[in-house]
Amino acid sequence: MNVIMGGERPEVSSQAQVDGHHCNPDAVRENCQEWFDGEADVYHTKYLERALPIEIGNAHAQDRLVGLLQVALPVEPGADEVPGLRLLVSWKEIARLIKMTVRPADQIVRYNSHSFLVVLPGLNVDVLHRIAAATQEYLREQFELLKVPTCTFCVGGVVVIPAGRKPAAFDTVANALSTSAKQAATSPDRISMLAVIGKKIQSFRAANQQAFHDESQAN
Repeated sequence: MNVIMGGERPEVSSQAQVDGHHCNPDAVRENCQEWFDGEADVYHTKYLERALPIEIGNAHAQDRLVGLLQVALPVEPGADEVPGLRLLVSWKEIARLIKMTVRPADQIVRYNSHSFLVVLPGLNVDVLHRIAAATQEYLREQFELLKVPTCTFCVGGVVVIPAGRKPAAFDTVANALSTSAKQAATSPDRISMLAVIGKKIQSFRAANQQAFHDESQAN
């Protein structure tokens, strides 16, 4: 079951199958074996430094968006993990649950024991927040079934929108992700969204308005 679509897990579109680096999940795993944890089916942070800039560059060349979601359990400042959680739910189990909420071609990267990044190529601006909310709710429900003390995952999202002649710099995207994750931790619904447009980091609402304006101009 795919919780985003509300039904069976959707097939990856033909466009997503052929677009650059993201064309074949099995091929990506083979090429990035040193960054891949086969047992948990997730990537290490080295994947972000090497492969994410390629993903962003390919998307820029093809004029498509890249969505990024950082999914994390709230922790105390300076703590490495949620107290007691490691004894109840392993990070591999959390990764497995997150995989149930995204498409087969989407990549999941492990930051640490309580934080993951999901790379979702080809999304439009307004759908990422819905995916974030659906993922958050699914994890909450599953934790309840596992009889884990109720906790709300923080989800910081970034949409990378092609603009200008060069793709967005990795450092700009990383800064936007860090800012969004911090905002999510203090947001009432534990969700925060930002957009990277060229060299600029904007609020999600401003980016959405800009996308609507551009679409209206095109029509």
